[in-house]
Amino acid sequence: KLVLTGDFKRGATKALVMMFDDTTGLMQSSRAVKVSETKVNLYDVKYTSCPLNNKDETLPWKITADKVTHKADKEYIIYRNAVLNLFDIPVLYTPIFYHSTNPNKPITGFLNPGLSSSSADGFGFKTGFFWAIDEKQDATFRVRYLGKRGTILGAEHRYQGTNFSSDVRIEGLEDEEQDKHARGMLSAQAEYIFQEGRRAGVNAQLVSDEDYLDEFKNITDAYNSSTVYAEDASEDHYIGVSSRYYIDMRDDVDDETLAQPVARLQAEKVFDLENRGGQIKLNSDVLSLVRSDGQDTNRVVAIAEYNQPFYTPDGSLFELSASLRGDYYSFNEDTANSKTESESRFLPQAALSWEKPFVSPGFKHTISPKVMLITSPDKDFRDIPNEDSTSFELDATNLFELNRFSGYDRVETGNRVVYGIDTKYGDADSLNLQAFIGQSYNFSEKEEYISDGVSSNNKNSDWVGFVKVEPNEYLLTGTSFRLDSNGFATQRVDSYIQLHKDSKYLTEDRFLEKDYIRLTHSYLRDDSEEINLYALYNLNEDLALKGRIQRNMYDNITLTQEVEAVLKKCCYNLSFKVRKKQSDDDDTEDSLDFLFGFSILPTGRER
Repeated sequence: KLVLTGDFKRGATKALVMMFDDTTGLMQSSRAVKVSETKVNLYDVKYTSCPLNNKDETLPWKITADKVTHKADKEYIIYRNAVLNLFDIPVLYTPIFYHSTNPNKPITGFLNPGLSSSSADGFGFKTGFFWAIDEKQDATFRVRYLGKRGTILGAEHRYQGTNFSSDVRIEGLEDEEQDKHARGMLSAQAEYIFQEGRRAGVNAQLVSDEDYLDEFKNITDAYNSSTVYAEDASEDHYIGVSSRYYIDMRDDVDDETLAQPVARLQAEKVFDLENRGGQIKLNSDVLSLVRSDGQDTNRVVAIAEYNQPFYTPDGSLFELSASLRGDYYSFNEDTANSKTESESRFLPQAALSWEKPFVSPGFKHTISPKVMLITSPDKDFRDIPNEDSTSFELDATNLFELNRFSGYDRVETGNRVVYGIDTKYGDADSLNLQAFIGQSYNFSEKEEYISDGVSSNNKNSDWVGFVKVEPNEYLLTGTSFRLDSNGFATQRVDSYIQLHKDSKYLTEDRFLEKDYIRLTHSYLRDDSEEINLYALYNLNEDLALKGRIQRNMYDNITLTQEVEAVLKKCCYNLSFKVRKKQSDDDDTEDSLDFLFGFSILPTGRER
C-alpha cells in the first residue's frame, strides 16, 4: 500500500526495498515514510551489502534497526537501536550508528574492530571512532586493550586547508607490566604554505621512553627527531632555515652526548649559461651544533662550482667541472673550559670526465666505459672536527662523486682517477640485463682520516658494482657488491631474487596483487648478515596467503616468522596472522602473536 500527498513530495508505504547507486548495499523495511525529497524514515530495517540470493539465506553480516533515516543529499544513513549480526548471531548493539552511502566519502562513525592474542601482551581488542568534522578536518579516537599491559587510549586530529595543514596524534597507557607506569607518545606535524615554493612548519615526536615505539608501534628507528623549518625554493634557488632536536632510542647511548643542530642555514643558487650549456652553482651551509655533555661546533661552508658538458660527433660526452670551497670551524672540545678553537679550510678542485656508449648493430647491447680525472691539493684536514661524515660507504651510486663522504666535514683530496664500465642489454621497452663495475685510484700515499679508529685508504678503492637481470616477465634478480681491491674478498653484498606472475584470477573488474616469492640477502663483513623471504599467493579471487621469514645469520637467530591469510569478499574483509618474534637483544622477550582482523564494507564493492 502506498500513500502520497497531492504534490508527490511526501508519502508512506508498508514495505520498501532500497538499493544504492554504485554499491551492493540493500535495505529492507516493513514501513517507510518519505518526509521530504531528500529524507526517508524506515522502520523495522535490515541492511547488508552482501549478495542476497534468497530471503532465508544466512548472510555473513547484516544490521537490524528499529528505525533508519536516509538523507540522500548528505549521502549517509542513521540507524537507531542497531544490532550487528554475524551469520545471524547478534554480536554488537549500539543506540545510534551511521555510515556513508558513498564509498568515496568519509563519514562519522565507528571503526572496524580488531582482535589479537600475544604471549607478550595477552588478549587484545581495538576499535575507534572517526569524526568527520567538516570538509577540512577530521578526528579519530582509538581504544586498544591489551590483557597483560592495559588500555591504550589515543586521539588524532587532521586539518587540510588551502594554505595550512596539520596532523596531531597522542596516545598513552598505564603499563601493567611496569607497575602502572605512564607511557605514551605525541607526534605533531604542521605546515603553512605562503605561496608556491615557500613554506614553514614543524615536525615533532616525543615518547615517554626508548622502548615504547618498538613495543607498541613496531617502529625500531635508532633516532627520533623534532624539527622547526622554513624554506623558499624555485627551479634555480633554495634557501632554508631549520632547528632540530634528536632523541637516541638506543639503550646504550647517552642523549646528553648527542650533537643537536639547533640552528642551520642552507642556501643554493644556480645560474644556467644558456649560450654554452653550462651551469654555475653557489652553495652555502651554516650550522651550529651543541651538546649537553661534549664538544660544541659552529661551521660555515661556502662552495662555488662550474659544470660544462661537451658532446663530440662520435657520441662521446665530456664534462668539465671546477670548484672552490672555503670552510670555517669554531669549536670547544672541553665544555668545562671556555676556550674556543678555530680551524679553516680552502680547497680548489677540478675534474674532467669522459663517457661513450658503444651500441651493437641490432641496438640491443650497449657498453659504456667512463673515466674521471680529479685534481686537488693533497692536504690533511684531520684537525677539522668531524660531526656529519663519521661513516663512509663506497658503492656504485657514489663512485663518481667528487666527494664520496657523507656530509661536509670530510673531503677527498689529492690527484685521483675513477673508472668503470656499464653494460646494458635489451629493447627500448624492457631491459633484460644491466651490469656495472668500477674502482678509483688515488695517487696520494696517505689515508683519509674519518674519526678515531676509522680511516679510508684512498690509494686504491674497493671494487664496487651491481648486476640486474630480468630475462622475462616472471624473473627478477640482482646484486650490488663491494669487493676488496687486492684479493676480491667480499666486503658487502646485497642480493635479491624474485619470481612473480599475474594471478590467474585477475580480471578487468577485480584487481589482485601478483603472486610472488622474493628472497633477499644482505652481508657486511665483520658486522651483519641477514636473509629475508617474502611470499604471496592468491588461492582464488577472494583468498590470499602471505608469509615472511627474517633470519639473522650473523647471530644465528630467526627474528621473525609470520603467515597470514587474507579473505576479501564483496561485503567484508577477514584476516588472520600468526607471528613469532625473537630478538638478538637479551632485554627483549620473545613473543608469539595471533592477530585477527574483521571489517565490514557497508557499501560493498562498486557495481
